[in-house]
Amino acid sequence: MSEILSKIIEHKKLELEETKSQKPLEMVKALVNELGKPKDFLSSLKNLGKQTKVIAECKRKSPSKGILCDPYHPVVLSGAYERGGAAAISCLTDQEFFGGSLDDLRKVSNAVDIPVMRKDFIIDEYQIWETRLHGGDSFLLLSGVIDYAELQYFCEIGRELGMEPLVESHSEEELQEVFKTDAQVIGVNCRNLNSFEVSLDKAKDMIPLLREQAGERIFVSESGISSKKDLDELRAVGYEHFLIGEYLVKSQDHEECLRNLLSEQA
Repeated sequence: MSEILSKIIEHKKLELEETKSQKPLEMVKALVNELGKPKDFLSSLKNLGKQTKVIAECKRKSPSKGILCDPYHPVVLSGAYERGGAAAISCLTDQEFFGGSLDDLRKVSNAVDIPVMRKDFIIDEYQIWETRLHGGDSFLLLSGVIDYAELQYFCEIGRELGMEPLVESHSEEELQEVFKTDAQVIGVNCRNLNSFEVSLDKAKDMIPLLREQAGERIFVSESGISSKKDLDELRAVGYEHFLIGEYLVKSQDHEECLRNLLSEQA
């Protein structure tokens, strides 16, 4: 685990201790049990007619790039993404390192009709219930941060709440761990978590393994897309699902930028 990732996880543990002391898990569960069903993240990603699907991200800042969007209005962003054709929204909720919040998640979920995924560092069952309490329809899990048994257990908790997670890997070794689970949405992140450098070659190199083992499961290319050409290159090798953040967030017209990415491929 990289130095920055270790720092994030340690901070997350302290943050969770404080949160749990204020609102214990049993209280969160009771509140969640009063809610309706979440929006169907998995169905939204399924390709009807092999149409490209994008999970568009709301992100204020990152540890490597600093502020990406100022002023940051996640509700405005998510609305533009929905109009531009997004299949789902990814909403950063980590405050210390990414400038997000659970309040952002709630507001975005209330503002759009498409599913909203919580993107954070999930290390405890508590956070899955907390996600649903704040309107989330899915959540991100990181292979390499939690082990196979926890990945599987957290997937099962999510499904009990009607939320299929996106399980992300950063290497072939991590991807093999994900394949041991029954995760239905598998992410390949093109970012190196040690250097934070991004290379689309990582996603391209993973294609043979995905074709061999993914079966009917959905696989998503994450990070690194900075043009329609990039997306076209990844589609050419077999990807149909993408999580795109920085490129969309920093665009002048978020709706039009996404619409252009989703236009007919050459």
